[in-house]
Amino acid sequence: MHPPHLLLCLCLARLILAWPASLPAQPPSAKALRPEELDAAESFQKGDRKTAIAFYQAQLASALPPAQSEWQVKLAIATYQDQEVEKAFLIYLSALDNAPLAPPPPFSEAEQALYARALKEYLDHPGSAASQTARRMLEEYAPHMAKHPEYYHLNLLLAAAYANIGEFADFFRTFYHSYPHLSTSYMAYKTKAILHLKLFERARSAQEKEKQRKALIENVESASALNHADTALYRLIIAFATPAEKPGQTKAVLNKIVNENIIVPRADIFFYAQQAIENQQFELAQRFVNAARQWYAHSKQVDAAQNFINAHKPH
Repeated sequence: MHPPHLLLCLCLARLILAWPASLPAQPPSAKALRPEELDAAESFQKGDRKTAIAFYQAQLASALPPAQSEWQVKLAIATYQDQEVEKAFLIYLSALDNAPLAPPPPFSEAEQALYARALKEYLDHPGSAASQTARRMLEEYAPHMAKHPEYYHLNLLLAAAYANIGEFADFFRTFYHSYPHLSTSYMAYKTKAILHLKLFERARSAQEKEKQRKALIENVESASALNHADTALYRLIIAFATPAEKPGQTKAVLNKIVNENIIVPRADIFFYAQQAIENQQFELAQRFVNAARQWYAHSKQVDAAQNFINAHKPH
């Protein structure tokens, strides 16, 4: 059985958010800043992020709850651009926890049509194609958001697009714009899951890793319940299961895929077959590969999965 860090690498290869290791320095736009924020913006422009961070921390210390989360978002942006990635993600997740929630406006037919089209692009182009797809999505859909800031569902996909091209200041702001209205939506849960994944990667203690693993799984399962078509979530469920949980999770995921005929990417066929075999679920592995043969009649990946089953099943 693959050790957890190898399974993590396998899963990350299929995630739609790229999360680069660093990002270009980008000061927040000064056009919407209140007078008391201008000094912090000027500090950004001069590359003096420490001064900006200190300013936001001071504002946060005296802010009342409705404004606290907004200052935390600003602080998260400044902290990330100061290359304190782990700290920035923790601050940002705290901002989401403290965000004043509000009901979303009606999901209009116009936004639903745009969202359905954008979501298909988002799900159909993971991995290496994510950044190219993100740029196309921003070019096509950002003008709609400029005219309709109430398109909160579409905006969550644009937030993911900003992350995929390394524009994290825009990601933090864009995602937060929608989050108070859609905190229990598929994209909200998935994005939070990936933030916890990044914290899991950077966790130094076993206790902290377990804390982030549990938060990751909680959000992944919530996202998956709202969108069965996002198969990247199933990989995460299996990869981050504990050894005791893995047989049950593998069985549940593969039964769901087969019974509901959820087409997984061709490149993932071997992964799922391998997980079933490593958990001694030979019949289920064969059912899965039979289903995959219906999706991809002539596929080297399906052939490889079948050969793996044949080599390991009991005779």
